[in-house]
Amino acid sequence: MSQLQKLQQQDPAKFKQFMAQEAAKLKEAASQASGQDASRLAKLADKFQQSATSGDLSAFQPKSVVQTAASQGVQAYQQAQAQAHHHHHGGGEKAGGAMQQALSSLSADLASALGGAA
Repeated sequence: MSQLQKLQQQDPAKFKQFMAQEAAKLKEAASQASGQDASRLAKLADKFQQSATSGDLSAFQPKSVVQTAASQGVQAYQQAQAQAHHHHHGGGEKAGGAMQQALSSLSADLASALGGAA
């Protein structure tokens, strides 16, 4: 999450643009996924869209039990970031593959956005 905060602080306009672009990508990934992956990706896309609109990360802060799924999505995103350098693409079609692929893509996009904002 600290990388998103860094982008938000360095370049608020780029942060909003990045969040909107990623929301669209997550929605597309959700439409192609199934089951729990589709649901999680759609919820995460909604949070990214809220952040794109508001310009802040408050959408990712759990305020109630209802938002636990969003918190889990952020945790999955952070986990994907941590594993991005250790993940080998062999069995990408296994359960959770759509979520992992979307989060890995998002992580790479964020690294690229931060590179341009520095």
